[in-house]
Amino acid sequence: MKLPMGQKELIRGKVMEMVKRGHKTIAEAAQALRVSYRQGRRIYAAYEREGTAGLSTGIRGSRRTGRRRRGCGNGR
Repeated sequence: MKLPMGQKELIRGKVMEMVKRGHKTIAEAAQALRVSYRQGRRIYAAYEREGTAGLSTGIRGSRRTGRRRRGCGNGR
């Protein structure tokens, strides 16, 4: 189940759309998003591949794996 996009993903989507339309370069977009150029390329590649759905992290909304069940542990 996908959760609604957060503010960060919405901003990334708008900026990456500007890159797609040729209004910004990836370097300018990375600077605007306050990420490295390499991270900007990764974000843009995900945007091209999956659209706005590619901008949110894959683990968002999934259960944590490191949780302990009640009653388990060493009694602390």
